[in-house]
Amino acid sequence: MHFNRKTIILASCLLILILIILRVIGTIQSRNYEQVLKQGVIKITPYWSENKVIIDEVVIYVEIADTSEKKSKGLGGKTHLSDNYGMLFPFKNQPYPPVFWMKGMEIPIDIIWIKDNTIIDIDKSAQPESGISDAQLKRYSPDKPVDHVLEVKGGLSDEKGFEVGDSVIL
Repeated sequence: MHFNRKTIILASCLLILILIILRVIGTIQSRNYEQVLKQGVIKITPYWSENKVIIDEVVIYVEIADTSEKKSKGLGGKTHLSDNYGMLFPFKNQPYPPVFWMKGMEIPIDIIWIKDNTIIDIDKSAQPESGISDAQLKRYSPDKPVDHVLEVKGGLSDEKGFEVGDSVIL
């Protein structure tokens, strides 16, 4: 196969243009990510990209609250939670129901209680409570022990049609 000089130069210029465009896109995404972190907004990150929960074919990218510190803080301090992003709390082999509260929360959330890969209850649009003591904060808990708890943006359960009995892929 023989290419003339003009074809080689044109192909080289096209390749360079593509590389420049990809670099610009990468820079924009990087700057947006830094801005997102400063604002306390949860968006997908490479760290989370493998962590997801699927309910009724809806993919929710999650951060795993796998330490007592992460479980204690949860989504506290976040000022925004994007659709299809949340936090997953594992409670394997815990013989009693976990108790959640809205301490430090600035946004409403849905609390989805999961047992054996099935939604067993949903506390919808749990509201932040400010200006009251910890003792006065409302407590949220299912009637029985669970394997996992999923916190998502308030109202997402209704928007996506999640219901008790729905299957969950973890």
